[in-house]
Formats: sequence, C-alpha cells, structure tokens
Amino acid sequence: MGNPAAADAAAQIVDRQIAFENFNFCGHTDSPPVSLNQLQKWAYEARHGSREAQKHLADTMLWTLRYTTFEAYVKRYSIKLVLYTAWYLEKFSMFVRILLDSDPGTPYMERPWKGRFRVPGYSDAHIESDHLLFQLKPEHYERLDFHELVQSISEHPEDRKAALLAWLKKYIQPVGVRTPQESAATARRNNLIRQAHADDKSGREICEILDRYAIPTTKEMRKNEIFEWTVAWDDPDFNRNVQTMISKAKAHG
Repeated sequence: MGNPAAADAAAQIVDRQIAFENFNFCGHTDSPPVSLNQLQKWAYEARHGSREAQKHLADTMLWTLRYTTFEAYVKRYSIKLVLYTAWYLEKFSMFVRILLDSDPGTPYMERPWKGRFRVPGYSDAHIESDHLLFQLKPEHYERLDFHELVQSISEHPEDRKAALLAWLKKYIQPVGVRTPQESAATARRNNLIRQAHADDKSGREICEILDRYAIPTTKEMRKNEIFEWTVAWDDPDFNRNVQTMISKAKAHG
C-alpha cells in the first residue's frame, strides 16, 4: 500500500509547478494570467513568421519577470522561503524552454540546452550553457531586450541554442569553459546562499531554502545518509561544514 502522506506531498508539488507555469502576464498583473499553453502557441506562431506572436511573447517576458509579479505570486500562493533570484532564473528558463522547443500542447520535461554547445565568437570553445545562464541576475532585467531574444530564436530554426547563447553573451560577462572550481550546480547553490544572506536569512533558514530548491548535499554528507541541508545543520558532526560552505559562498559573491 502506498504512503498517503508522500502521495499528498507529490500532488502538492505538481499543483505548485502547474501554478508556476501558468502565472504569466502580458501587459500588467491586473490582466488575466497567460497560460503555458498560450505561450507555447505563441512560440509556434512566432516560429512561423508571426510578428504579433513574437511581440506577445516578449511583452509577457517583460511583465512576468518583474519583481512585482514575483511578489504577487508569493502572496497569491502563500509561498515562503522563495527568493526572487531563484524565481527569476526559473521563470526565465521556462520562457527559453518554450522558445527553444515548443509545440502547442506538448509539455517540456527537461531543458533543451542541457549539455554543452558551441557559441559563436568563442573560437569554437565549448561553453557550459547552464553555467552561462546562472550568471544572469535580476539586476540585468532593465537592460535586456526580450524582443530581440524572441525574434532571434524564432528566426534561427537551424540553431536556436546558438542564437540564445549569442544573445546572452551581449548582456553578461562571459565565463569561458566551466572549471571544476564551480560547477553549474555549485553556482546555483552559491547564488541562493548569497541572495539569502542579502535578505538577512539565518544559517538554518539558508539550509531550508536549499532544501526548498532541492539542492543536493555534499558527497560526504550523502555517504553518511544526510540528504537535507537542515539535517546537516542540526547534526553536530556536519554543522561546521555547512557554516564553512556558507561563508565561502558569501566571500566569493
């Protein structure tokens, strides 16, 4: 017999994901939300030459990625321990997934850019695209040209990923080939820690946020069957390790 509590928790995760995907606005947050299905239809039409659909998509990115929309989302669903930085990146990633690989009614299950792709202008060097995306921060918002992004990806069907990464290069500092010092997963963890620190979160609250975003614990912790950061924080043998990791993340911000 299944575990009712686990089933209920899984259902809540699915419901929250559906709510997140459909919390989009084209115009302002007083307008009716734009559904994921509508975004996919616009992406399909944009790919087939519709300038109106391109404009709708770009406008939706512009309005949805605003901080006021994030505040409305948190208030609407009474969600705690969600950081704007992480929410912004997840929303931006959602729009890019739609632009890169979208057909009406076809769900996206994983990021089309997962892996390594060549980027024009880097002497054919491979760039870890996830790492590049994690350099994108909310403070870039005001200078991003979403209309250029939508048009560029829509009108380059032969290599949409290259069009995306070429656009990203215009707005953020290139980081080159990913180094072992900070993988894409580590960059995400450190970004969450730095944002939480900026919001005056305590060490344990930072651990709660890492758990909320399913950030994996260290290899050593997992070897000792510690799979949650809050458990590591409460464990006398690992608390100092967690504090050291948080301090290093803050120092390199």
